[in-house]
Amino acid sequence: MRHKETEKSFGKQTIISVLIGVAVGLGLTIVLVAIASSLIVSGTIPEKLLPAVIISNFIGIFIGSLLTGRSVGANYLIVGLAVGLISFMVLFFVSLIFSFPPAGPVPALMITNILAGVCGVFPFLLKKKHRRK
Repeated sequence: MRHKETEKSFGKQTIISVLIGVAVGLGLTIVLVAIASSLIVSGTIPEKLLPAVIISNFIGIFIGSLLTGRSVGANYLIVGLAVGLISFMVLFFVSLIFSFPPAGPVPALMITNILAGVCGVFPFLLKKKHRRK
């Protein structure tokens, strides 16, 4: 009986960690996109560097996934994919609300978010566990 309770709490904690990582990643993405947009509008960065918006999206989701991987003890790849996919779905549905069809390169955004989620947990995948002999 006690074993089932710990599994449920681990599942809840993982979901909460993923949602916190998505929130941090999207919040940081919004800040970085606002900075990149203001630099493009002011003329500091030419419009040719519009992929700076996608790069700032990658950085935001990467840091959110890194924070999530730090708080979760296992299943790093699944957690990273979840952070990337959930953040993409949130951005996609928000863009659907404000403009239909969604503006911007949707496949590039999806690939960027999933890749950022996986890259964020990659250091934890490489971490070796020391076993006693």
